[in-house]
Amino acid sequence: MEKNKTGKYLKYAFGEIILVVFGILIALSINNWNENRKDVQIQLQLLKELKEMADGDYKRNQFHLERNKKYLNSIEIIIHCFENGLPYNDSLADHFSYAHSRLVTQIKDNAYQNIVNHGMTFIKNDNIKFYMTNLYGNRNEFLEKLDDRFNLFYFQVVAPELINYFDHLNPQGLGGRRKMIPLDYSTLSKSTKYMSILRSTHAYLEGYIGWQEQTMINGLNELSKSLDSEIDRIQK
Repeated sequence: MEKNKTGKYLKYAFGEIILVVFGILIALSINNWNENRKDVQIQLQLLKELKEMADGDYKRNQFHLERNKKYLNSIEIIIHCFENGLPYNDSLADHFSYAHSRLVTQIKDNAYQNIVNHGMTFIKNDNIKFYMTNLYGNRNEFLEKLDDRFNLFYFQVVAPELINYFDHLNPQGLGGRRKMIPLDYSTLSKSTKYMSILRSTHAYLEGYIGWQEQTMINGLNELSKSLDSEIDRIQK
């Protein structure tokens, strides 16, 4: 101080403080950048998992849809034979089996639940939020109710009648793997109860197929395309 060097010391100290502050800010910035980078990688992985699951659900349900259309066609063939008084032939054993078969729509929501747990605010594409929530958030409960309703119809109404007309019943869910041979085709073809069962099953399956096609197949396809766009956006 005696040599009038106070100003120099203050400038030096101030400079040191500025350097320390800048160092801290740079360290924080790098840390934030690393954390953001980790978050982006996690979010990208979540979307890729959902994309993989949606594609798998699409392929599986596309197969189920085609099989259910085949089962619906078998019901129509049987009704046509009955209404036109056509005689029994061996191919009808397959159609009887298919007529009382169905493949249930299945979706796996593991990837969706992971996104929900993480928080979906990072998703900027509204289509993804809509289809993801509609398919995985709401459909599982709806599917369970729909399945329960059909099982109630099948086990309480259909099966007790079928056992009187066929050599055996196929377990539900096996997709008509074994032929069902009528015990008495002539009696069966004239049964108003069995015809009512066929028409009721046809109505149910027709509505189910329409729902599979419009809601599930189209929805999964749109979700998959939207996920492609979102993944590309994040990777850029």
